[in-house]
Amino acid sequence: MSTIQFNQYKNLNEFATTWRGYTSNFTMLDEDAFRKQMQSNQYIRMDYINKFEKPVQIYLLTPNSKYNNNQVLKQLLVKIKDPTDVILVTEQPLKKYTYDNINTFKHLRVKGYLHRNFDVIMPNVPLAYRHRIMSKSEVLNLLNNELRCSLINLPKILSDDVQIIWIAAEVCDVVEIRALSDIMGESIRYHVVVPRSGRVISFRQDPIEEKKEEEEELEIEDVHDNASVIDDTISDTEEIADE
Repeated sequence: MSTIQFNQYKNLNEFATTWRGYTSNFTMLDEDAFRKQMQSNQYIRMDYINKFEKPVQIYLLTPNSKYNNNQVLKQLLVKIKDPTDVILVTEQPLKKYTYDNINTFKHLRVKGYLHRNFDVIMPNVPLAYRHRIMSKSEVLNLLNNELRCSLINLPKILSDDVQIIWIAAEVCDVVEIRALSDIMGESIRYHVVVPRSGRVISFRQDPIEEKKEEEEELEIEDVHDNASVIDDTISDTEEIADE
């Protein structure tokens, strides 16, 4: 097992504890124990508790793990009995039909990320642009008073962008990106997070009635709830070709 995967393992723990705010519920392995377990099981499980006291399980799979197979993966997930957030870290993107099968586990919320997303601690990379999720009040002020535009008019950034993954931004979040330039100094850009399909829900900026506002918030919540299914899938053309 390569040193690269052990480095990904360490970075995943940094991602979970520092950037996602999870509380670790396991003991990190040294490199020798890590290699042995990966060779034996073809995956490593990392257990955490999130800020809502809900369990989170991260599975780092080997590049050729048998659990990349849809049916074998189901055998792994069926062992999880309690409502749990699950993060699967694989060499290649999970297919749409894999997500469809995973979605039958109604008590699980599953995300799929790639090995390369954790080769480095991306927010700490020198010269990396600073990404920050804006609050709802900041977004409303930005759209209503500063830019005077709709959410769908903002530049898009994909939900599987590595910086978006690290800061835990979800579909429909607006992200402030600060960039430094020797010529321009600091520049600030605003992007809305969209799934790979490119679709994004819009919401009104004008004063609206309370009932309409409630309906709008429900729509946005629905998008967030279903983001695990559409976030990290590949394009329809790629899916058809793979099948």
